[in-house]
Amino acid sequence: MYKRQNYKGANFMLGRIAEEYHRDYKKAISYYEAEVRIDGRNVEALRRLGDLYRQYVMDFSTAEKYLRRAMQLDPKNVTVMINYANTLYNMGRTAEAIEMFEKALQLDPDNLTVNFNLALLYEYVGKKELAIQRFKRFLKLNPPERWAREARQHLKRLEGR
Repeated sequence: MYKRQNYKGANFMLGRIAEEYHRDYKKAISYYEAEVRIDGRNVEALRRLGDLYRQYVMDFSTAEKYLRRAMQLDPKNVTVMINYANTLYNMGRTAEAIEMFEKALQLDPDNLTVNFNLALLYEYVGKKELAIQRFKRFLKLNPPERWAREARQHLKRLEGR
């Protein structure tokens, strides 16, 4: 494909190309890792690494390492928080995942992904009333119909209808 570069931003862009246009996630990871070696403060490269390690490699501890670094650099980045919370959940650390989604909710109360995932986690841990409240809030945000349909199904179950 392309040769790794030695200046800031180049490997990040090559990683995006590998990921988005070629669906070559292994190559994308190598570019993002090269970017982080050059610019260890590139939050977006760290976030993409965390997400790719979680979704495609299923190496949750490596994903957490990159996402934790991204969180340290940009503690109010809701997208990083979502990826980090999902990783914590994948690692079986549900309480920490809920806490991270709750922090993200404080920063972006209308975020569809945060509201939906938090509702699912509340339901998962048996916090029925919180799950109901969160699903109702989610539906007020006018989500895509597929998500809305799923939320209504969860609500129906939770409310015993």
